[in-house]
Amino acid sequence: MVPDIVIESGDNLYILDPKYRVANNLGTALGEMHKYRDGILLRHNDKRAVKNVFILTPVPDDELDFFKTDFHERYQMGAISLTPGGDASTLNDWINHLLIQEEEEILDC
Repeated sequence: MVPDIVIESGDNLYILDPKYRVANNLGTALGEMHKYRDGILLRHNDKRAVKNVFILTPVPDDELDFFKTDFHERYQMGAISLTPGGDASTLNDWINHLLIQEEEEILDC
């Protein structure tokens, strides 16, 4: 398994994996993301390298918990609805939050 999109910042990895054919099976697809989040370790200290994993899916951002910010923050994973030509504000917000968070970590060092 190789993730499609990896953002690297220092020792932290953030994984985004598009899933287009899982409309009825988001829970199973998200469960597969555990392999990335829990299985990629830093060589020098065996700590988890992956801070967040997200499925990018054309499934509408509906009532499923996978799409909610509370779920994302609690489990460091979830789903983000993304369609060609559609609204990308959730992804933009996540990236902006990530940049601010990483900047704060750098300033704390």
